[in-house]
Parts: sequence; structure tokens; C-alpha cells
Amino acid sequence: MDNPAAALQHIATVMLLALDLIGTFVFALSGTIVGVRQRLDIFGVLVLSFAASSAGGLMRDVLIGSVPPMAIGDWRYLIASQLAGLLIFIWFPRHLQSSRVQYLILICDAAGLGLFAVTGTQKALGYGLNPIMAPLLGMLSGIGGGMLLHFQPGTRWKYSLSIDVIGHIVEIISGQSLDRFFEEQIFKPLGMIDTAFYVPSEKVSRLAKVYGHVADNPQLEHIPVVFTEVLPHPPSHLIAGGGLFSTLPDYARFAQMLVNRGELDGVRLLSPTTVAMMEINQAPAEALPYGFADNDLYHAGYGYSIGMRVLMDLAAIGMAGSVGEFGWDGAFST
Repeated sequence: MDNPAAALQHIATVMLLALDLIGTFVFALSGTIVGVRQRLDIFGVLVLSFAASSAGGLMRDVLIGSVPPMAIGDWRYLIASQLAGLLIFIWFPRHLQSSRVQYLILICDAAGLGLFAVTGTQKALGYGLNPIMAPLLGMLSGIGGGMLLHFQPGTRWKYSLSIDVIGHIVEIISGQSLDRFFEEQIFKPLGMIDTAFYVPSEKVSRLAKVYGHVADNPQLEHIPVVFTEVLPHPPSHLIAGGGLFSTLPDYARFAQMLVNRGELDGVRLLSPTTVAMMEINQAPAEALPYGFADNDLYHAGYGYSIGMRVLMDLAAIGMAGSVGEFGWDGAFST
């Protein structure tokens, strides 16, 4: 190439692709080892090798709008994962001691996590994400596949970015950006005039500061907003799981709509049947009680409904409440 800048860009692109494929291969090795140890047949092993090596990248690409995701749009990713699956299925010594197996899995996971964190962050930056969100998406690229190996689906509950994925599915189905969909389908019909993914310059003075306890300090401290930037214009990347700014009056109207079983001031957003489903636990019994840690007493008595917790056992929570109440804490108890 005559253009040095273009040549360097080409080299960087090739290097990132190579690192991504290597990361896919080593993550597939990890997933395949688990599958072989569980005595899966060749079909199960190959499916698990693809899932373990591609799940994080798939979620990352969907969230940043890279469609179709590289893992299913580029045949080289499939070859890398399936080659790893075949190699382990054919030659893996099944008599190997469990401690040695765990050591091999740890090495593969560490290598894949490091590689995917770098390539995922670089790709997220290329799609306009800010320096705070990009590394988080990079980490998602690395841990997404490993999450599939934690337990059999339906047997436990794990906090994830599922709401963000659903948000992008909404964008695909509606053909609208998430902020426009929210504005036209929720905020405007409900009269929520102060709710958006950004804070206009004329409203910045109304933005509340967040205070909380940091570490073991008993005194309240100012906590900077780290999950999203306070911008005077719509951000380049929107997520359904967080990032909205609102006011108590606006949020009260949204909550009242739910109390009214989907309707407010003659405007219906949800059917009564949909709201009734929110009041019922949707998680299988094996996945309960849900929580963010073992023996999470704070969430005792709760089940998991449509994207939020729902109270099932009033006696178990040890405080006032009503069976069927639903909601979510929010990052800052909002």
C-alpha cells in the first residue's frame, strides 16, 4: 500500500482478527474439556465448544450494533471453535486427574479472557463507545462464554446483560433506535417530559448528586456517575439496562401506569395480562432463591419475574411488603 496510514490500519485489523481467532480457539478448548469430562457425545462437545467460544462476542456485537455478529458471519470463527472441539474430543486423556483438568481449563480461560478483553474493547471503541463502557464490553466478550459453563441453564439464577440484549432486539424489530422507541412508545404517551438518555444543558443544574457509603467509611461520600456519561446530547451507544436520567414526577407516572395495570390517563401501554405476569415468579424452582451471592438474605423470599424481582414469601423477607409486588433496586437504589 502506498498510504502508510492505511498500511498500519490494515496491519492492526489483521492483528486484531488473529488475536480474536486465537481467543476463540482457546476458549473453545476450555468448553470442550468441560464437555468431554461430562461425557457428552461429539455433537454435544462441538455445540459446547462453539457456545463457550462465541457467546461473549455474540452479545458484544449485538449490543454495539455489529450485525451479523462476527462469530456467525465469518466462517473462520466456526472453523477455529470446531477444530478445537475435534482435537480435544479425539485426543484428550479422559483419565487425567481432576486437578490437572482444572489447571488446563484455568489456563485456557485466562488466555481467552485476556485476548477477548483486548479485542472486544478495541472493537467497542471503534463503534463509538466511551472509554468507560468499552472495557466493560471487552470484559463481556471474555466472560460471556464462560457464563454458559457455570451451571445447567434453568438450575440457577445469574445476573447478566440480558436486558441490554433485549433492548437491541427491540431496536431490530421496531426499526428505531432505543431512545426514539422509548420516547414515542413510553415517555411521550405518559407525559414524561424530563426522561431521556442525556441531560440538556438547560437542565444540568437540576441533576442530583449521588451519595453512598464507600468501603467501611460510615460517612456518606459523593459517588461519581461511572456507569454512563452525563451528556448534553444523545449518546452514541444506548443500553436498555441503564443510562436514563429522569425525575420523581416522571417516574411516578410510569409507576402509576403499572399500578393501574398498564394504563394512565386514558393511555394504555400494557395489557392487564402482561402486568399480571409481572406479579408472578417466572424462574424455575431450581433457580431460587435468587441473589447476587450465596445466602443472599436481602433477596430471600423473592422470585424473578419479567426482568425484575417479585415477592413470593412475605415471612422470608423480614420486613413490610405485599406478595406480588415487583421492582428492582437500580445501581443507586433508584
